[in-house]
Amino acid sequence: MIKEKNFFDDNSSLYKYRLNYHELFFKEISVKLGFNGSEYICDLCCGNGQLANGLIQYVGSVLGVDSSSEMLNLVKPHNRISYLQADIDHERISVDNTEPTFDFLFIGHAVHWIKQDSLERIIKRNLNKNGSIVILGNHWDPNMSWVQKLYSFIEPYKSFDISDVGGQIKLSKCGFQLKNKIIYTYESIFNLQDVANFVQSLARYEEKISLNPSLFYKKLSKELLPYCNENLELNARVINWALCYQ
Repeated sequence: MIKEKNFFDDNSSLYKYRLNYHELFFKEISVKLGFNGSEYICDLCCGNGQLANGLIQYVGSVLGVDSSSEMLNLVKPHNRISYLQADIDHERISVDNTEPTFDFLFIGHAVHWIKQDSLERIIKRNLNKNGSIVILGNHWDPNMSWVQKLYSFIEPYKSFDISDVGGQIKLSKCGFQLKNKIIYTYESIFNLQDVANFVQSLARYEEKISLNPSLFYKKLSKELLPYCNENLELNARVINWALCYQ
């Protein structure tokens, strides 16, 4: 899969092109999961802190954990969010208490990177007895014509496949079952360079695209131009999703 180099350090600048979680999505999460404003949440593989910053208005405090120093350099400071640089596959998450601490573990677009034994260890050492795990992600609506064309076009650039993106297999092995699913859809607009940068920010495509990014953009533009509006932009529906396990 990913080389020994830290992909996320080397490509942190591309993460601003990742799809966003809508602010109303976080409100929906807070309602569906019954937040009361006192929750202590761990945002595993937090990246640039997008989840932590979206959740903080509804909870007590958040600890974001990520192995990439470059990603953590991009976080937006908040007095109730703290960050820890740690490789969760090799290091224990260090918090003040020795007993399990967190009410929720949130993992956005990353559970497929976490080793099974590491996930089990993290849950055992850090999640409260009645705590929950929430796996989150987002994607363009696959029913849109230009999205179907895009995925067909980028298939040859894929270096590897990923599986269990929603974490159901791994979490079932940890004794957790899916209890709730939250979906939020919103409309947005993307230009062709944004789309190209987004695809390159995905590890499974980055290696081949990085050999000649300008050529990739040129070819992608040719494929998607027929779907653009008069401003050379693509109208899109973005789907945010969250799966809650207990």
